Amino acid sequence: MGSAAVGPALGSAAVGPALGGLLAATAGWRAVFAVNIPLALLALFGALAWLPADRKDRESGPAKGAPAGGLDPLGMVLFAAVLTCAMFFLLDLAHPQWPLPAAAAGLTGVLVRWQLRRPEPFLDLRMLARNGPLVRTYLRHGLAYLVIYCVLYGFSQWLEEGHGFSSFQAGLIMLPMSAAAACCSLAGARTKGIRAPLTVAAGCLAVGSAVFLLLQGSSPLFALLCAGVLFGIPQGLTSTGNQAAVYAQAPDGGVGAAAGLQRTAQYLGAITAAGLIGLLYGAHGTDLDRELRERGVTQIVLGGIATSIGVESTARAAYEHGYHVTLATDAMTDLDADAHRNSVQRVFPRLGETGTADAIRTLLG
Repeated sequence: MGSAAVGPALGSAAVGPALGGLLAATAGWRAVFAVNIPLALLALFGALAWLPADRKDRESGPAKGAPAGGLDPLGMVLFAAVLTCAMFFLLDLAHPQWPLPAAAAGLTGVLVRWQLRRPEPFLDLRMLARNGPLVRTYLRHGLAYLVIYCVLYGFSQWLEEGHGFSSFQAGLIMLPMSAAAACCSLAGARTKGIRAPLTVAAGCLAVGSAVFLLLQGSSPLFALLCAGVLFGIPQGLTSTGNQAAVYAQAPDGGVGAAAGLQRTAQYLGAITAAGLIGLLYGAHGTDLDRELRERGVTQIVLGGIATSIGVESTARAAYEHGYHVTLATDAMTDLDADAHRNSVQRVFPRLGETGTADAIRTLLG
């Protein structure tokens, strides 16, 4: 049953990067989000048409003195508010909004107090306190997907900016990664044990991260594809392995809520990854931008060492801040000739104008 459900779902996920790249390349990035509206409506109508109706047991009802129902609207609102504060804080780590974690801490205190008073809480804190293995599964799942989403978000961006690929081409390059994830998910769903798949996934995460550290702007396409496949393996095994662990560790009657918390841990990992990508690859917060704008500077001419590191990162930051960027290609160098050539020929034309130092001086008068 589990493997039958996992296969089609991850088969569709395998073509996601290529389809997303095609939409972004042909209709713009907004199309990636807009396409979800008709798909969601289609799923809604399909569910109404094909899913069986809930059975209502009219003869049996809640025992005398038992709680009337399991809904906890206030608990849901408090839980959503805590996650919202955490999300907005994590999404802009370069400019941290410190009132947000303070608000999240205060709301968490209110949430804990309310949940401990409820006979049927939205978040069963007492069960979590007694169930250490389940909590560790959530932690393991969130940390694993923090690494996975750092690669998913960062790899496609690096392929476009570092190699000069289009968004559609980047999606095609990431297709083997998603295909490997789908195959490993199917294999993991058919595996009886839990420890072995998760151990292999952790090892692949470590090895894959090391391989990505060795990639450069001049790395051949074959190396990029192999690195993607290597990182697709832990995606599939982590998903099914931790899901099986949740099903085994959750209390009777609480599997649905336990699976929902697993998904929440995964999304927190994704949000944290997005914040880290923005912090480490975005423009660092300094006073230089303010100083330049106060002086009315709109044009920046760049040269220096090293082409693929210092010059390229500065050019990206200037481009993202809206400056007109000009790069003196004969006034820069790099220890790696291939990396220098890649930056000059592929990356810099996307960020601004290029020319020799003499030509630039002539234009500037």
